[in-house]
Amino acid sequence: MQRQQQVLVRRQVQHQLRQQLPIPQQQLQFVFIVLATTTTTSPTTTPTPPCVPTSVGSANILYNATTGNVQYSCFAYAWTSPTTGPVTLAFQLRNDPSIWNLDDVTVYAGATEMLNNTGFETGSLSPWVRTTPNGACGGLAGGVDAFCIPFSGFYALCDESTGCADEISQQFTATAGQLYIVSFWLKSDSASAGMSVTVTLS
Repeated sequence: MQRQQQVLVRRQVQHQLRQQLPIPQQQLQFVFIVLATTTTTSPTTTPTPPCVPTSVGSANILYNATTGNVQYSCFAYAWTSPTTGPVTLAFQLRNDPSIWNLDDVTVYAGATEMLNNTGFETGSLSPWVRTTPNGACGGLAGGVDAFCIPFSGFYALCDESTGCADEISQQFTATAGQLYIVSFWLKSDSASAGMSVTVTLS
């Protein structure tokens, strides 16, 4: 019995010594783990215009009228920029003695929106700019107000310029040959004889 215990102890010691000895080079094995990373790209979706765009080529004037609809009407245009550089989308509005309401103005190049504050939902006009290219007009200047009637959301632009048309505009950088889809919603509070609207992109 004592001899069996001695043999057992000797085997345990030998096993421990073998574990402490350096591993022969030929027994070394290297395992390389390659971590593969997968990049997923979300597809870019071009928004569908709210109404069918009218192709206007590179014309400066998109829309011009002396009448209006008391219900919101959708307008959309396919416009190709003739140059590279800053261009201005401008609305010249006059309504004697009623009000124009404008909302949801967008300009898309593919899936990229070129404008800011497109639905006037900030509650302010900026970065849209109001100017008076036709001189000093009467009435109330175009602006964003809680009393304006929106097509969607809580805010819209309303313009009560009388005597002449004031202008609401925003600038963006265009690329020559690029197709842009311009759309907006427009209504008049009444069909008055002194109304006019001109929409330009130049």
